[in-house]
Amino acid sequence: MKTNKFLSKLALVLLVSITIFSCKEEQIVDLKNDSAITSFALNLSSLDALADATIKAGVTVEIVGEEILINIPFGLKADTISKFLSANAATVVVSNGATVSPASGTPVKFNVKTPIYYTVTAEDGVSKTAYKVRFFETAQKGYGVVSEYWRKKGTQFTDKFTSNNEKTFAVTPTHIIQQIGGLYGGNLKLVKLSMLDGNEAGYAKLVVAPGDTIKQIRAMAGDRKGGFVGCNIAAPGQDFKVWAWDAHDATPRQLIKWNVDGLIPVGVAPSWAGNHVGRRISIVGDLKTEAYIYSYANFTLDILRWKITNGVATASPEKIHYTPGGSMSRFELWTSVIPMGATATSDIIVNSASAGSEVGVLNGSTKANYMSAGGVATPKGIGQFIEYNGIKYYIVLNVEAYATPHSVNARLYDYTTTNTSAIMGENWWLTPVPQKIEADGTLANGDATGCVDAILDADGQGFKVVALGTGCGIVVTKFSKKKEMTF
Repeated sequence: MKTNKFLSKLALVLLVSITIFSCKEEQIVDLKNDSAITSFALNLSSLDALADATIKAGVTVEIVGEEILINIPFGLKADTISKFLSANAATVVVSNGATVSPASGTPVKFNVKTPIYYTVTAEDGVSKTAYKVRFFETAQKGYGVVSEYWRKKGTQFTDKFTSNNEKTFAVTPTHIIQQIGGLYGGNLKLVKLSMLDGNEAGYAKLVVAPGDTIKQIRAMAGDRKGGFVGCNIAAPGQDFKVWAWDAHDATPRQLIKWNVDGLIPVGVAPSWAGNHVGRRISIVGDLKTEAYIYSYANFTLDILRWKITNGVATASPEKIHYTPGGSMSRFELWTSVIPMGATATSDIIVNSASAGSEVGVLNGSTKANYMSAGGVATPKGIGQFIEYNGIKYYIVLNVEAYATPHSVNARLYDYTTTNTSAIMGENWWLTPVPQKIEADGTLANGDATGCVDAILDADGQGFKVVALGTGCGIVVTKFSKKKEMTF
């Protein structure tokens, strides 16, 4: 009995000891190792006196990785910036339990010559993260800075440009697909150029199926999603064909085959030309899902539109009649039909050159013109459209065909609020304009044609404009929303 009582007491003591020890273990607290800045706000009180309240509202902060990016609107004067940043007490919020140096609310003199770092120390006292502060001038709308990205003369490519040989291309996010030869049949090549630097990256495929190889490409366009299309040129009674590549390395597929008919000629076409379809082509949307393809017929006023649904095109085009707003009477050889959106009711820009050049805009719903402007169309009627950071840009190829040497560049027009030809005439070219590329000395001067296109950058910070001159080469210009400050 005594033994049993002793064992019972021993068990009770052990149980109490284990319970006490377990409670002590549960009371141990792990210190956090998070060392992040969760929000950062500058003191903006020094900007209260500014007449333009949108400038203060336009100061924004982004925390990207281990950097604090301060965006300040373009137009702030140097002395205002100096006062604003000479002793700014930023409010800094960090991870729970962490500390930051300089401390939140401490006046700091910011400059780029001696970068400022905010160092966060976690609750455990070990984990630390240093955040560098950088400042950018930022456009509240549209772009803020223009810079040349790269350029190459036509004779620098393996497949060299030749004198006054008409050319076309398609632009994708990663490549420019450059057509060489094959405008009217013959030795067609589609050269892939890196969008990054213009380096050649092989050739796009031309074999649709065994025994079916594409031999003529007259016009090309990219859907800005990675896919692109190319077409032949066809007269009434002939088959107009459009081929689609879903990516720069994809096998092409025939997207459209339409026997050209039902066109309404305007006047008599020159003996050396006719009511051809396919001299220009445009696409908007996504080739693999839903998109619209546009073309037109020479010496008519017929705009042709095909709808793409799940990668399949309608058998015949919708025919949209264009009513000129000025002295232009018909679409000549060089006309661009430029959709401004990927719906059936999106507005359409028409840029037609020669015989009364004009730029007009069709209302996508009523199909009636709501704006036309004469005397502002480019010599070759070559244009494009892109919308970026709240601004609608109409981009045209400016061809100085008869200069010595001839040259080409792209020019931009802010179309956002335009609805009359008077406004368009007053604000035609934006400045500064992209760089131009001049004819190579080995290529003959004379009439020049070309292509222009634009594409948004993947990071949303800008867009690129690609301009090609047939006797010149290619120049790519970058339009950026912001640039780093150097105060």
